[in-house]
Formats: sequence, structure tokens, C-alpha cells
Amino acid sequence: MPTSETVASRNKEMARLYHEDGLNCAEIGRAYGLTRERVRQILAQEGEPPYLQALDAERERIAGLAVPLFTQGLTRERIAEKLDVKAAEVNHLVVVARRAISEGDARPWERRLVKAVEAGLQDRAENHEKQRSQVLPVITTAIQKSGLSARAIAQKSGVSYLTVLSLSKGGKYLPRPNTVRRLARVFPTLAKLVGKA
Repeated sequence: MPTSETVASRNKEMARLYHEDGLNCAEIGRAYGLTRERVRQILAQEGEPPYLQALDAERERIAGLAVPLFTQGLTRERIAEKLDVKAAEVNHLVVVARRAISEGDARPWERRLVKAVEAGLQDRAENHEKQRSQVLPVITTAIQKSGLSARAIAQKSGVSYLTVLSLSKGGKYLPRPNTVRRLARVFPTLAKLVGKA
């Protein structure tokens, strides 16, 4: 892990290459084994040039708004929708923050963002397991008690035969909401599960 002196020296040299030698961010990145985006961030920290600072400030603002949403366990797509930005932009923020952390050069907002992403992922994994343990046994019981063959259920519901067969044996994965809706056409008792899957 680079020391703070090494990082500071590297950053100053990168600013010199950009400002005095006229290299662009991609060229500097290749020379130092960094991405163009990371070079842009470093140059913004070094005070070069103003438009990079404005861009960096906007990303920090978006990241600040995204942190509580990630903590709630929302996906990147839902966060982008709520913030009225592109999903690729939210994804890019996370990628850049993780890279900055791995390089030992992350700012506080990048650390907060990655911490929130990880907390959200953990929360979603726990919720998914909880849903799986509540939903799968009910579906399996409905299929087994029906007396219908997996093929007959598949034909009536429009769910694939292999999915019905897997669910009849306890299933391994939580079925998609659309799958539960289709099965609820055949087994009305499953209608209460539609919102849980």
C-alpha cells in the first residue's frame, strides 16, 4: 500500500504532466496504471482544472444522495430512478469509489458510498433468504398436494416444466414474481405470495 508521501508525490507529478506536458487523463493513467477516471479525480484534488472540480463535486453530491438509498438495500437501478440519473452513472460511482479504496487514495465520500453499498447488499441477502424460507415451502406444498403432474401445472400456468419440477421438490432459488403470479392462476392460495417473491 503506497504511503501518503508517495501518493502526494505521484499526484503532483500527474498534475504537472497534465498541465505542463499536455497529456490527457487516459495517457497519464496508462503511465501510472490507473484509469482515466481515477486520474481525473486526482487532478480535481490537485486543483486542475476547474471543470474537473465541478464534475467531481456533482459526483460527490450524487453519491451523498445515494448513500442512504444503498443502506436501505435498494438496487443501483432503483437508486438511479429515484435520483433521476442513469443507472450507469450510479454504477460508475461505485466502481470508481472501490478502485480509489483499493489504491489507498479514497476520499471520505467514497468510503461512505462503498460502506453503504456493502451494508445494502448484506441487507438484501438477508431479506432474500428470509423470503425464500417463507415462500418456497408454501409453493412446494401447493404443488405436491394438488395431485397434478409437473407437466400439467406447467401447461396450465405457463411456467416452464423444469421450474415447476424444481419447485415441487423444494426449489433452490426464490422464484421470480412473475412465476409466482402464473402459479397463482392454478393455485389461488399462492396469490398472497405475489408481493413477497
